[in-house]
Amino acid sequence: MTESPEKVRSNAFILGYQNGGQVQHDVIHYLNQRKQYEVHRLESLSDSDLPTTLVWGEDGTIAPIKVSDYVWTNYLKVRTAKSNYWIIPNANHYVQNDRPEIVSKLIRQSLGEEVDFPGISEEEKPYSRLS
Repeated sequence: MTESPEKVRSNAFILGYQNGGQVQHDVIHYLNQRKQYEVHRLESLSDSDLPTTLVWGEDGTIAPIKVSDYVWTNYLKVRTAKSNYWIIPNANHYVQNDRPEIVSKLIRQSLGEEVDFPGISEEEKPYSRLS
């Protein structure tokens, strides 16, 4: 199938914009490495004695909630080290950009500080998946 000249020009522009061809190459390289080492990294995390907090955006489309549920259930929940799992409503993959005020409180809480979420409705508050 032959692409229209307009589509070819559009694709060339996208790949040429801010070194888009290299970015595409880097993403493919990252995905290949992730596939190759993912299980090893998760098993290492599971075996680690470092406290771990998993924070996930409820509306993530890049990595949906089933991904974090899988990591929690199979690698973090079973650890002897302290682990927490928080889901933030109305937040996407870049949860630290979508809800920085909540992420910062969850980090402080993970470090032992008592935190509250004043001014945040019940629907907006993070919820835990510890069971």
